[in-house]
Amino acid sequence: MGLNAITLIADHHGSTSPKVQGHYYYVDFILNVTKSATASVTTTVNYVAATNTITRASGTALNAATNYTPGSTITLGSSATGGNDGEVTIVSTDGVNTMVVSAVAADATNDEITIVGNNFSLVASDLGLSRLSHIEVMAQENKLVQLNTRITTAGALFGETTALATLGEYLVLEPSTLSTGAVVTGDLGTFRIRAYGLL
Repeated sequence: MGLNAITLIADHHGSTSPKVQGHYYYVDFILNVTKSATASVTTTVNYVAATNTITRASGTALNAATNYTPGSTITLGSSATGGNDGEVTIVSTDGVNTMVVSAVAADATNDEITIVGNNFSLVASDLGLSRLSHIEVMAQENKLVQLNTRITTAGALFGETTALATLGEYLVLEPSTLSTGAVVTGDLGTFRIRAYGLL
């Protein structure tokens, strides 16, 4: 389960199990987004390319397990080894100071960098599904923000990769403001959502 609380909504029979609609199953739930994207953090880290690991050496704590979700992306900046800068996917977190990511280009020690959390993940298995095709936001507490389902440049949904196989299928949700489209950080309130997918 991710950082944000999911509460399944029971139907008129009291069931929270997925239901059939057309060729898909759907699940209604409340998503309480207390952790969306994260503000920029500056900290000193060690990079290990062989294991794609980023470990805090000193400075601001990463709080990896409480700030970032596997499947979501972060942007790394200001690395002394410029090849380590850019957007990477979080594969796993280990406690407060270590993250395994999709790619680390080069080893580096005591490198002061910036980390920005871009989005968060919604995992199919948290909803009783094996696959997710799309979501529909039915209602929301904060009318000034929206949840965007992120896609790749080829138009496909972000989802399971070999590195993230244990996570299963997921969607990457990126919160933004309605007025400017800027990524929103922090507590966004609750959303009533219908997710479509397969068992």
